[in-house]
Amino acid sequence: MLTGALRFLDGTAMAGAPVLVQARTVARKGEVVRETTLAQALTDGEGRWSLPATSLPPAGRGGLWLRALYGGSSAAGAAVSNPLHLPAAGAGPAPAPVTPAPAPAPRPPAAAPPSS
Repeated sequence: MLTGALRFLDGTAMAGAPVLVQARTVARKGEVVRETTLAQALTDGEGRWSLPATSLPPAGRGGLWLRALYGGSSAAGAAVSNPLHLPAAGAGPAPAPVTPAPAPAPRPPAAAPPSS
């Protein structure tokens, strides 16, 4: 099971939000990056979402790199999780849940220097 949660910076849950689970591939020494959507989930009333692992393709020899993406709305900006590596079958422990990292809090503008 792949699980995560989507919340505003203040911790309020984002209910009914679409979350895309994407595979990320890199080619040409990092010059070409592709994100391919594998599945979509909707968050519940507490901002949580889940997908059965069977909805994901099997990991190849090098495993599978995933990310969770919320594309944003008029109420909130986009959010992307940290990458999650699923090892090839039999190559390691089960993956940890994916939770998109919150965006940093806005900073107040710098004060003007004192006038002389």
